[in-house]
Amino acid sequence: MSRTYPPEWDRFCELNTQYPNFTLFNMDPNTVIADVNRFSARYRMIKDLDKVKVSGATDITEDGYTALLRILFVWGAADRDCIQTLRCGYQYTAQPLCYSL
Repeated sequence: MSRTYPPEWDRFCELNTQYPNFTLFNMDPNTVIADVNRFSARYRMIKDLDKVKVSGATDITEDGYTALLRILFVWGAADRDCIQTLRCGYQYTAQPLCYSL
């Protein structure tokens, strides 16, 4: 069974070989290959996750846990890998998620 990689992953690897240290991409200059590989691994986990199995739980509960886990992985990949590490061309500023009234 083959794993699912991000779209154009092979092309990205090829271009990074031709232009080392991510010089062709708009990434933070401190980005290392481990950062990019971590994003790829999280992407694969999200795409390849079929279903969470919980002993004694109903299908609806398992579907809910599966959806929640996907959301957590997407947020983790976007926040840690894209926004903070790779920057993805955006200015990252930390904002609180909740505000007290």
